[in-house]
Amino acid sequence: MKNQIKLFFIVFCTFKCVGQNISSKNFIKIYNDLYPATEIFTFQCSKEGIGNLSVQFAKDGTNGLLKLEVFNNGNTNYIGGNVLVFLEDNTKITCIDKGIRDENEGKSIAIYNFNTAEMEKLKNISISKIQFTLNAKTDVYGSIPGNYTSKKYVALNESEDGIETFGTNYNIKLLFD
Repeated sequence: MKNQIKLFFIVFCTFKCVGQNISSKNFIKIYNDLYPATEIFTFQCSKEGIGNLSVQFAKDGTNGLLKLEVFNNGNTNYIGGNVLVFLEDNTKITCIDKGIRDENEGKSIAIYNFNTAEMEKLKNISISKIQFTLNAKTDVYGSIPGNYTSKKYVALNESEDGIETFGTNYNIKLLFD
């Protein structure tokens, strides 16, 4: 029961944070708590029309949060449903949709949770692609729903302080160690 209450609190707080639109590049703020986060990774989507997928990871103790953000086509689409995270060792992690989503500046945002074991795996193996679903809002013309696969856009990210970092696993490891 305590774990369910804790999960509800985390999910609710995350939703509140996303709804208040108070996240920065390397932190996610939930009420008065700041959760450290990685840089934002850019993944190129398999279909045109929605742009690239922005991906960010945050630390919540030994567990993790996954933030996905994509163009929502004039507020007609939203990220929904389970997400598959494919790793470079040909394994995958399934992220269950908890309904934590928001819209901000023409983008759909969704938050997913990783447990401790999944974060350990993500610290050691880089992500090769992410599969997600864009759902259409009902009775809206011009929506572009469907399943999308996004692959790493670049292997090299550069932070604001000029430090070059390779792969998602490197940044996640820095965040959790």
